[in-house]
Amino acid sequence: MKHLFLEGPIQTGKSTLIQRVLNRWRETHEDFRVAGFQSQRVTDEDGRTIAFRIGPVPGTSLSIGAKELDYDPETEPDPASRGFFKCFTSRGVDVYQQVFDSLGVKYLREAAASEPHVILLDEIGGSELLCDGFRDELYRVLGGTVPCVGVIKAGMSAVRMNMSGKYRPGGRDNKTFMEYSADLRRDFKDRLLIADFESRDDSENVEELLESFFAKCCEYRND
Repeated sequence: MKHLFLEGPIQTGKSTLIQRVLNRWRETHEDFRVAGFQSQRVTDEDGRTIAFRIGPVPGTSLSIGAKELDYDPETEPDPASRGFFKCFTSRGVDVYQQVFDSLGVKYLREAAASEPHVILLDEIGGSELLCDGFRDELYRVLGGTVPCVGVIKAGMSAVRMNMSGKYRPGGRDNKTFMEYSADLRRDFKDRLLIADFESRDDSENVEELLESFFAKCCEYRND
């Protein structure tokens, strides 16, 4: 069975739509199981984004307040151990790629071992691909039998990240994350179904696609 990924500009509601349809499925299908990882936006009291962290699915919301996590970007002693992979501080932007080789790998392995109906990968195609351990585990998941759903970083978003200068070539092949992303798309071209999500106007059509995909996940699991 193919994997389904949404691709499009940032902040168009891709992750929100996936979560909404997934929640509906879990409410109406008691045995429908989801596992994987979710990128979580951390906000201050004014609603401004001050960090991003990775968390397991189920159990991680799309957004959370810093107070709820008891998180202060200026004084947090070990952000990486708590899943923070990008933090906005008075010093600038701090990036902790090692999170993906530790917690990212852990969540992927746990997801595959739990044999869910679908694995959520939100998101892939970005700088996490510079991490060899995470990339290897991601390849195992995508090459496995459990269908995956998620968000894959769009071309222009990747270009802007690459131009920021914060993500140098790395990994065992010393490539940019954009090159690793191109490799992934090529290596799994027969299993990746990528749906364009250019704006919220696409919500209705993509929602129907997601509903159909989750129904097929249930049929596939029951065969």
